[in-house]
Amino acid sequence: MHLTNRKGPEVIARTTDLSKVVDPDTHMRVTWLLVAGLFLLRIPLYTGIPIFAPDATVWADPLFEIGTYFLTALLIWWERERLSDFHIDKLVLMLFILGKPLELLLYQMQIPFTYPARSAAYLLYLPIAIGLGLALLLARPKLPKLSARFWGWMIIGILGGIALGVYFGSVMKANNVQSGAGGITLELLVFLPIQQMLYAGLAEEPFFRGFLWGSLRKTGLKDVWIWLIQAGLFWLGHFYALTNGAPWSFWLIVPVGGLILGLLAWRSRSIATSMLAHGLANGLGQIVGFYS
Repeated sequence: MHLTNRKGPEVIARTTDLSKVVDPDTHMRVTWLLVAGLFLLRIPLYTGIPIFAPDATVWADPLFEIGTYFLTALLIWWERERLSDFHIDKLVLMLFILGKPLELLLYQMQIPFTYPARSAAYLLYLPIAIGLGLALLLARPKLPKLSARFWGWMIIGILGGIALGVYFGSVMKANNVQSGAGGITLELLVFLPIQQMLYAGLAEEPFFRGFLWGSLRKTGLKDVWIWLIQAGLFWLGHFYALTNGAPWSFWLIVPVGGLILGLLAWRSRSIATSMLAHGLANGLGQIVGFYS
């Protein structure tokens, strides 16, 4: 007499995907836990350390950058079937997975304007990127197709990033920021915006305009309030500018950037637009402010 369920193996096979087994409330609690981790890395750690213990940035900066990349990768995997809810599409995934390895490559090639790999720990970018890439290839999550509307917003993002860059640079020059040596070169125009997209864009856009935004929306909060909340937290996340000799950045640059980048992600439903605009704004801002 057979007491086993003939359908047992089939049921087990169907329940191996934990994202489909976990109930919605538990699933969202895990998402919020990871989002909270990104918040703690950004506000108390990355923002607070330069204010209260400047020397500790030697270890705090790598912990923030690598930890943020890792937690964001976990969130992408955890929400792989719902990534469009967080303004993440195929282009965003490509930029995220390839971005940090490319940043390491540019540094190894001694491309100017790239932040130095201050620790061997930055090599952890590689297994994180490879692991996420392979996992997504095997899972094949459903992602929205890039529509004509999306490409229109990409053009708006480019124009917005350029406008922000000119504005940022003008604020720097008006506040007598010391100019860089050598003037503007083609290499500077090409690589500095790319470096800024890979550095600031990859660290900040998936959190503020991606997973934070999508998680707040799932609570029933309206987009207009989320737009203001994310801009406020983005502003708070740059509080260290008040103590490091750049109060003009905190009062004039960051709040405007948070609102414009949030608007791009909101209306395009893709942080690819805000990532691109972020790189252009920071990169061109430095070019106009430091080198012109």
